[in-house]
Amino acid sequence: MKRLLVLVLVAALGWSGFWTWASLQRKAAFADWFEARAAEGWVAEYADLSVGGFPNRLDTSILAPTLADPHSGLAWTAEELQVLGLSYDARHQIFALRGPQRLTTEFTSTELSHALFRGSFVTTDPQALPLERLRVEGRDWILRAPEAETQVAEVALAVDHTEGTRYRVALDLGGYRPALPQAIRQRLQIPDLVNDLRADLHVTFDAPLDAAALAGTRPQPTALDLRLAQLRWGAMELHAAGNLTLDAKGLAEGEITLRLTNWREMLDLARAWDGLPPELPDLAEEALTLIARLSGTPDKLDLPIAFAGGRTRLGPIPVGPAPRLAIPW
Repeated sequence: MKRLLVLVLVAALGWSGFWTWASLQRKAAFADWFEARAAEGWVAEYADLSVGGFPNRLDTSILAPTLADPHSGLAWTAEELQVLGLSYDARHQIFALRGPQRLTTEFTSTELSHALFRGSFVTTDPQALPLERLRVEGRDWILRAPEAETQVAEVALAVDHTEGTRYRVALDLGGYRPALPQAIRQRLQIPDLVNDLRADLHVTFDAPLDAAALAGTRPQPTALDLRLAQLRWGAMELHAAGNLTLDAKGLAEGEITLRLTNWREMLDLARAWDGLPPELPDLAEEALTLIARLSGTPDKLDLPIAFAGGRTRLGPIPVGPAPRLAIPW
């Protein structure tokens, strides 16, 4: 009996020692990451960094984290970031954000408040952190930008590594309320909420998504395989699918097919929404009217949008330069 008691005490002391060592290592790893970013010229600060969760967890709490990348001009602040994991398996981490966040670019600043913002990250190597699976779920998100407010009741994002530097991305937004003035909604008789907004695509990057991606040159997409993008808003419907390749500057080549239902209502919305050149909806209406006459379906259109040689064509009609899809991170 005494021998058993001694073994239990030795095991308990051993585990306590292991947990203490692991918690110090984890705390040092987070602190070192912030210091490395600061050495690169970032603003990388926090008010407090602590690790708890004894005996089976290593739960990190970072109060008031602030990150600002001088190269991209992106800055992010939050009230608290929690990174939660098992002490004996560092390959699966859960994260949660509490309180409002703020994302600032060189053009604007947006505040995000939420009832829920959490997710999980799965990797095969706790040191290099190659992304194998990422999940994000949210509830009651409110994005406030100058003179605009967007609301999303439910958010679901999934990113899965498929092969090489290729990843599947799936996004589903429920209860999405765009930042559209109520007067415009009433005039155009548009519901407050978008019925359905989702996307499913495969993205190939020029480098893997891992810890090095945050410390050096950020990976950029080189190919997009859009399986489906879908939006239903009242009587309006939009479906999109297609494939694009992107050059080193993000210039798109390829073709996306759009299926539009009640496209005239979409143009009315474009005319009412600020931020678009006023002549653009009129030019689009002329082109779409011509295509509708040729197709014989006045309210539904299947439109191939081709990008080649730096230009964009809507069916046979040239409409402008091809988009650049580089990620500003």
